[in-house]
Amino acid sequence: MQLQLGIFADGLASFASDNPDANDNSADEEEATAGMELTLMGVQTRPLVFFVGKGELMGMVWSGAGSERTSAIQV
Repeated sequence: MQLQLGIFADGLASFASDNPDANDNSADEEEATAGMELTLMGVQTRPLVFFVGKGELMGMVWSGAGSERTSAIQV
């Protein structure tokens, strides 16, 4: 059985960078997003997106939604 798991994140430099230039709110800044992709026996499932935008990210942090497990596959 072939199983591949891919995790993606983008636009999080302002949260994780020591570079002061990363905190600038420039127009070309990428939107914060993260999620995962699952490929099972060569068939890629639809990506599970954790959040899109800093508003959703902060909402998840303050609500404690990240404390609960999220099932990627339900059998």
